[in-house]
Amino acid sequence: MESAKQTTLKILSCSYQEHLAVYYPANEINSMFERCAEKFLNATSLMIHSKLDVAVNKEQEALFSVALDRLINQEPIQYILGDTSFYNALIIVDKGVLIPRQETEELVQMIIQNNNLNAPRILDIGTGSGAIAIALKQEIKDATLTAYDFSEPALEVARANAQLNKVNVRFELFDILKKQNENQMELFDVIVSNPPYVLNSEKELMHDNVLDFEPHSALFVNDEEPLIFYEAIFKFAELHLTEKGEVYLEINESKGEELKTYISTNHSYSSIEIIKDLNNKDRFIRCSK
Repeated sequence: MESAKQTTLKILSCSYQEHLAVYYPANEINSMFERCAEKFLNATSLMIHSKLDVAVNKEQEALFSVALDRLINQEPIQYILGDTSFYNALIIVDKGVLIPRQETEELVQMIIQNNNLNAPRILDIGTGSGAIAIALKQEIKDATLTAYDFSEPALEVARANAQLNKVNVRFELFDILKKQNENQMELFDVIVSNPPYVLNSEKELMHDNVLDFEPHSALFVNDEEPLIFYEAIFKFAELHLTEKGEVYLEINESKGEELKTYISTNHSYSSIEIIKDLNNKDRFIRCSK
């Protein structure tokens, strides 16, 4: 009797392409399959490509099958695998924290390149997974990093990520929208934030894998108050930014000029610069005292 045909990585890869083609382009499907293979087989990309015709066992096949079902449901691959890469860090993610984006890596790179202090005191407001704070601490070794978030579950993820990446970051429960006893807080040389900035009216432009799985509290703001987080951050910075400090923010591409006008009208900065991302969209604001 002829034995049943064994499942290989090549067969699994073809299955991913067949079932996911309606949702994603081929190169993205290849990338997701490769990430699954690296995770489930504990192998490098090079090893995987050299062993496409090698059979996988039943347990491994089951892992690929479950992941495929979740991908068909348009769940982000980062949540399925439980982690993602960000700058030079490995970041644990779950549905309580936003998946860090490439644009935010650009924000981190900007701060690193512009830093001219030996031991800057940096604050990350709305840290989520802790990705920004952790990446900055990895690259600016002598920096003192503090990170705030209003969500204790998010802070638990962030603390786990700091431990995973072996960096020292102080995480604190803090809601930037609520009045605090600010006299007890220190000064910072750099304040950075990637706050919620997608308008509720822009939800229809978002993909289902974002809308159905990522935390809305980390993404969306009411159309009537598009700058609510930025206003709170700059009011905080009035009391807690050093004399020559800087503020770095990720922004909604349609709100750059409005935010710049708000800052120049209500706060004192010698330089307010709107910076484009790699896709040539207004994505960041850098303010210098």
